[in-house]
Amino acid sequence: MEKKKVTKEYLAVIEKKLEELETVERQKNITDIQEARAQGDLSENADYHAARDRQVEIEALIKEYRYIIENHELIDAKFYTIHFIDRNITETFEIVGTLESNPKDRKISNESPIGKAIEGKGIGDTVTVHANGRDFDIVIEDIKETK
Repeated sequence: MEKKKVTKEYLAVIEKKLEELETVERQKNITDIQEARAQGDLSENADYHAARDRQVEIEALIKEYRYIIENHELIDAKFYTIHFIDRNITETFEIVGTLESNPKDRKISNESPIGKAIEGKGIGDTVTVHANGRDFDIVIEDIKETK
């Protein structure tokens, strides 16, 4: 079984979401289905069909979150300040697990080309990154555990 690499912060978010789904959302959905059934003819009952669709969605999310919780490997999120030599710009990224990556928020996956290239490297190291069919060099200027 493939382990999902996640940070402890992301795992806490998933655990909280799972609890919310199992204790609040699932119960609310059961109530919604009961109320929709009470309206009568189910074949043309949009509320009933919407509630059933939501039930499928809730159960799928519960299954997904349980899988992550049961099959995870914790990684430490780190903040890397990287200088892109060819563009002469410096940016800071948080390296996180694939499930929590979000480039818009400067969170990049440990499995991305940059994430793989800087793994195990230190401050001052120059690294060649291969991405999108081309190579470019970066220099690791700083590494921090927190922002």
